[in-house]
Amino acid sequence: MAKKHDFNLIESVHEIGHNVDFVFASEYFEHIQNPTKHIKEIIDAISPKYFIIANAFNTHSIGHFKTYEYENKIVDQSKISAIFNKFLVKNGYEKVLCKMWNNKPTIWSRVNA
Repeated sequence: MAKKHDFNLIESVHEIGHNVDFVFASEYFEHIQNPTKHIKEIIDAISPKYFIIANAFNTHSIGHFKTYEYENKIVDQSKISAIFNKFLVKNGYEKVLCKMWNNKPTIWSRVNA
């Protein structure tokens, strides 16, 4: 997709400046022990106007964590998706309804971007 649309792929959010148009994140938040800390690092580093998050928290698949960390607490895998969504709202994003493809990514728009 990056080649087709001439996107720049960046390995680290610290390699670019603020005010990025969007971040596309697919199928990796459930592989991070503390996903809210990671997304906060993204928000602080680049302040994207939009997040497009595909297939976040398929936590029942083999190889994913049974528990996650959130604010120095351990939470059950069944709660992390809701916590993650509330965390984005708390950090100035609102969910945008969309119908894109079968796995229906969630789009988050920065409020007053």
